Amino acid sequence: MSKKTNKYRWIFFLIGLAALGVMVYKLGVDTIWNNIKETGWWFFAIIGVWLVVYVINTFAFNAIIRDKSIPKEHYPSFLRVLKITISGYSINYITPVVSLGGEPYRILELQENVGTRKATSITLSYSMMHILSHIVFWMCSTILIVVFLRPSWGLTVGCAIMFAVFAFGLYLIFKGYKKGLIVKTFRILGKIPFMRKPMQRFNESKLQALQEVDKQIVTFYTQRKPTFFLSLGLEFLARVVSCFELVFIAWAIGLNMTLLDSVILYAGSTLFANLLFFSPMQLGTREGGLALTLKMMGFQGQLGVYTGLIMRIRELFWIAIGVILMRIKPSGVMDKTIKGVLIDYGGTIDTNGKHWSEVIFDAYQFHQITIQKEDFRKAYVYGEQSMEREQHLIKPEYTFKDVLEMKIAYQAEFLAAQKMITRDDIAKIVDFCYIYAKEMVDRQRKTLAELANKYPIALVSNFYGNLTSVLRDFNIAQYFQAVVESSVVGCRKPDSAIFSLGLQALHLNATDCVVVGDSYTNDIVPAKQLGCTAVWLKGIGWDTEEKDTRRYEPDYTIGQLADILNIKNIK
Repeated sequence: MSKKTNKYRWIFFLIGLAALGVMVYKLGVDTIWNNIKETGWWFFAIIGVWLVVYVINTFAFNAIIRDKSIPKEHYPSFLRVLKITISGYSINYITPVVSLGGEPYRILELQENVGTRKATSITLSYSMMHILSHIVFWMCSTILIVVFLRPSWGLTVGCAIMFAVFAFGLYLIFKGYKKGLIVKTFRILGKIPFMRKPMQRFNESKLQALQEVDKQIVTFYTQRKPTFFLSLGLEFLARVVSCFELVFIAWAIGLNMTLLDSVILYAGSTLFANLLFFSPMQLGTREGGLALTLKMMGFQGQLGVYTGLIMRIRELFWIAIGVILMRIKPSGVMDKTIKGVLIDYGGTIDTNGKHWSEVIFDAYQFHQITIQKEDFRKAYVYGEQSMEREQHLIKPEYTFKDVLEMKIAYQAEFLAAQKMITRDDIAKIVDFCYIYAKEMVDRQRKTLAELANKYPIALVSNFYGNLTSVLRDFNIAQYFQAVVESSVVGCRKPDSAIFSLGLQALHLNATDCVVVGDSYTNDIVPAKQLGCTAVWLKGIGWDTEEKDTRRYEPDYTIGQLADILNIKNIK
């Protein structure tokens, strides 16, 4: 476990512990104990209802996690997901602003199995599913209120308006599932005056990550619809089962209440509480909602205080369980001990998983150079082939900027017939790409330093003979014990021989090493052929690299290089 991850776990734990202490102090130990005694044996049934609810929530969450794009050996166990579910909802209970404090915790826990971006998309998909189930539940409840309570015309109109609002909410959520919601949400936040600058910087630095998360959420809805509706159905079932809590509370005090009554009561109280979403633990809002709904149903309104108090005590119990569970550390997903790391450079360290063709094409677009993607790709291939043929022109002392100038010049040579690129354009594209690479390498510095502090690292890369100069230029040469460069050693990826040279340089066996790279063909396949542990940095690649029928599966798939630190024994 990385120090940063462990630090955040402690933060979540201490926040939960402090909130629990404050709530017990405010309610009073005597009050809690007296109400438990008054409820009697029914209190255990009330506690048990929520164990069933959390188990159903876990089935819904687990269905989303078990994606075919994740190797089965990386799936967290059901008990681990149950632990994350209970602890996540414990944090949700104690945080204001739409009770979303548990989402960062869920991401933190899941990233050890599936990487940060996948953990983020899974968590957001489940959170949207949880919200969606509440909306569907409230819509059904408005129908039940009108049909069974026969309210006044004013209340009937109010129910109709609420139904329409919920329907519109469903429309927005499903639109988000179809077209993506995360990037648009952050761009809207960036238009708020006092948030404009920080959100703009955030959007610029995290755009690729946000787009990837959006893409994964859209994929979940469009390509995994049976799982989508299974998860939604389970979450809706959890809402219905939770209503038994109100039935048991009523029975404990001799009040005759049916499940239908409890559904209407639960819907009314939770709707009122969620309208005032900024209240931590919905303090006061739930009791008010219970009293109003009870009076509307013909019960005594003051029962809302007692009912709310028992529900509060039940929450305290499960918050305490959730806080305790936070301190149970995951066993991790890697069993064998790692003694060394072989890591790719181009596309892995200098772009964080984004293929260089995509970076350069972004530069063309940024400088408004009109070019079709197909024409650009032909020019890119021509440039790469020309660079391979003319490698003797690249001197060992050349910097990465020197290489970029040659690369873009060859592309311009290919596109000369269309007169698309001027000499000034070449300079602009080179500057854009060089600054991008330098900033990206700077972001990786902390990850490389943490890896180098624990393991010997060999850089294994297809490059032009000047990689050592590039590393010095970007000030990261100190992190590598060896540099194995194709132009120097005379063999190229995907030939596994180049990785064998990396193993020899570190004096290690294949089973002792992990290979990290962005290319399935060039990095993952030869790594698995040799018997290394393979970590695929899956970003935006050259589109022929990912196949549905692959000969080898990577041991781990990550969305950014820093995720390597979340894998057990690579920390």
